[in-house]
Amino acid sequence: MTPCFEDCLFDAAGDAIAPQRYMEARAALFAEKITRLELHRTLSVLDAGGKSQALAHGLAMLGYEVYSAAEGIDDPRLRAALAGRVRTQIRPITAKQDAHYDVIIAGDDVIADYLTEADLQHAIHGFAAQLDTGGLLLISVRQYDQLLRTRPTSAAPLVFETQQGRCALFRLWHWVGSDCRYQQEQYLIRQNDPTCNVVHRRSVHRAWRRAEINLVLLQAGFDAIQYQTDEHSEMLICARKF
Repeated sequence: MTPCFEDCLFDAAGDAIAPQRYMEARAALFAEKITRLELHRTLSVLDAGGKSQALAHGLAMLGYEVYSAAEGIDDPRLRAALAGRVRTQIRPITAKQDAHYDVIIAGDDVIADYLTEADLQHAIHGFAAQLDTGGLLLISVRQYDQLLRTRPTSAAPLVFETQQGRCALFRLWHWVGSDCRYQQEQYLIRQNDPTCNVVHRRSVHRAWRRAEINLVLLQAGFDAIQYQTDEHSEMLICARKF
């Protein structure tokens, strides 16, 4: 499984407060789009990110019936602490009898893990097959059209507070020639670590252009496709299955 920011956040945080706040903030972004479905019943949501259960917990806290493909938090101590503070039940995808959902979320740039067009097509068509008619697909991804023009070699450091002091996450990007693939290296540094231990993780991703994603969505039967960008170089894609 590809390492992600959530992994570093949960590994670094020694308490459940920071992860819980992170869940709530991320979940609120997606919940605002989900409420526009105007379905007056408990909605079934699949968190298809498969990187951590942060988003799944946040959505469950808002009352959605959440299923997750994630393996969850690796650190048993943090998992136990989180379970004691957040009273939610995340259902495994095997618990859904009909395997169909009202909403599917592919958050936190997960589609960048699909390195080929065939991989992306397989994933998007799979989402379409699992959505009920009129269902909503939400995808969050970096604004790769902009990044491919500039091909940055680093991203701004992410700094967050824990009870053990500040943690900083540095990310370096290595672009592969003229290809759309890049290798990301992440370095996590803890302020109060007497050993000065640096956590280093490396992963390979693909920078998908908006037009490429849009074409695959149309081919898979999605419509009413909308794009929303923010100041953090993130793009939220909303698409309905009809």
